[in-house]
Amino acid sequence: MKLLALGLLLLLFTSCDNQETLFEKLPSSQTKVTFKNELQESPDFNVLKYGYFYNGGA
Repeated sequence: MKLLALGLLLLLFTSCDNQETLFEKLPSSQTKVTFKNELQESPDFNVLKYGYFYNGGA
């Protein structure tokens, strides 16, 4: 049982070596996306009451 756990642990660490980048940060001049999630916080509008707005899911 210990040998199996050790083998799985070793497999886990050796399989995480792939550092392939899936995404690349591009400037807005190239993507044409100009949106900024800038919110004005107030006592009635804050992260505790409207968490989805602050996470960008609004």
